[in-house]
Amino acid sequence: GPRGEHHALFPATEKCFKWVMYRRILVDHLPTLSRPVAIPQAEAHHVVNVLRLGEGDILEAIDPKGAGTLVVLTFKNDIAHVVPLNPAAEPKKALDLHPITLEIALVKKPQFQSILEKAVELGIDQLQPVLTERSIVRVERGEEEKFREKWQHTADQSLKQSGRLKRLEILP
Repeated sequence: GPRGEHHALFPATEKCFKWVMYRRILVDHLPTLSRPVAIPQAEAHHVVNVLRLGEGDILEAIDPKGAGTLVVLTFKNDIAHVVPLNPAAEPKKALDLHPITLEIALVKKPQFQSILEKAVELGIDQLQPVLTERSIVRVERGEEEKFREKWQHTADQSLKQSGRLKRLEILP
């Protein structure tokens, strides 16, 4: 594909061994023919307005459990949905190894963002941010969820770029 695209590898067709890379999206669960999946609004905005994908374009959908499959972008009542490209194909699944939780003291934003990206690339299952006595970064009471959501977003973006299937869960 064009330079700068981040995709997962899949065979182009059943009869061909050429490898093609596809854009990745995160969905709550994988679609079936009888149950298409609406793409979350922020993800749909990115797919349509930034990536400029349209009806019939092929993507890879990844669910939170670590399964992925090729899907086709469709629109129903101006809402972006995905349906399976090949309903008979088994979804790819992440390796089911012993879960790994990484506990890490909070550090300044650039370093913490890099840690999140590397944790995803390494296949860490859960990350537990920890406030220590010597932590420079402080999170005000009541803002913990806001920070967790920002960190989860960074981890999700890294997941789409890294080619991994298993989502890193940021623990509260």
